[in-house]
Amino acid sequence: MRKLYPDFVTSRRPDRIEGIPVFTFHSIRPKIFEEQLGFLKENSYITVSVDQFYNYLIGKDHIPERAILLTIDDGRKSVWEYGFPLLKKYGFRAAVFVIPGHTKEMRDERRVTSDDDKDILSWQEILVMKDSGLIDFGSHTFYHNRVFTEPEIVDFLGPSYSRSPYDYPAVPAGFEISVLEKESSEFYGLPIYMSDSLMSGKQRFIDDPEFRDVCKKYYREVSRSKRWKKKMFGFCEEYRWRNNLNEGFTTYDDIAEEIFDNLYTSKRTLEERLGKPVNCLCYPFGIWSQLSDEMVKKADYLSAFCAYIPHRPINRTGDDPYKIVRLKDDYIFRLPGKGRRPLTEILTHKLKRRLNREMIY
Repeated sequence: MRKLYPDFVTSRRPDRIEGIPVFTFHSIRPKIFEEQLGFLKENSYITVSVDQFYNYLIGKDHIPERAILLTIDDGRKSVWEYGFPLLKKYGFRAAVFVIPGHTKEMRDERRVTSDDDKDILSWQEILVMKDSGLIDFGSHTFYHNRVFTEPEIVDFLGPSYSRSPYDYPAVPAGFEISVLEKESSEFYGLPIYMSDSLMSGKQRFIDDPEFRDVCKKYYREVSRSKRWKKKMFGFCEEYRWRNNLNEGFTTYDDIAEEIFDNLYTSKRTLEERLGKPVNCLCYPFGIWSQLSDEMVKKADYLSAFCAYIPHRPINRTGDDPYKIVRLKDDYIFRLPGKGRRPLTEILTHKLKRRLNREMIY
């Protein structure tokens, strides 16, 4: 049986931690985040930098007990609005993994106070946080993109699709920027095929460009119907059956090159902007593969953050720095110390948020 959680999560009364836990955040919820930082402060935990953590893994540095690493994925605007001020208040630090392919200059100030957390950090905000010495920045790949991996259509772009660069659906190669920045209605009706993270290493399915135009045209005919998606599925099934579409897959070498270019461009862009080496990567969706692992090393990263890895519940000296495991931020309250919360309480709160369709991560 594989062990997913470290002992301090599942034990009733842990007295110490073996290794260094790495906690992951996405959206920063200010009330909960402050409670977490207050718990850490009261119980004398320290937060380390990604460089300190890396040196610990390779046996170069010793880190005192009660050391942890806080990581934040995507670089959403709540990092700037809530995360950064609270980290300064409590004297803690964190690592933020950003998406340079979608990062822009300062946002329109009218959007800064919105609470939907769909926007991401600007370069100016990133530089301010970098200069504070409290925030390390790493790569979350250049586009955080998913790619088509199978010819089965599962959905269509429409008015309800996400406009966030960290969770929008897979799109055809080369559409990563245009789908987000152009008039959204221009792309309504585009078929969405079965997909996976680019870092999964699966060969990219190449759809027929002419079929895209056919789908968009038909969407305009049925878009006023409440059952427009059902009509689109029926139309596409019949059209594909009657026509010999120009579809196929990239080669293994093609996807390897695409992964490498994505990783290398992300690293170099961040280094040019930050004026310092960027040696750590975080895999989008926590998904990695043997191929992406090879390309990460080829692109000169020193470490890679994943999600769960079987039989490796926590990070210790000597562990592979390219397979760093992380825990959801909820489990901060399972660390040993005053105010430690029951596991049942944590899991119940997570379930309630899910049932209420609240943002979980």
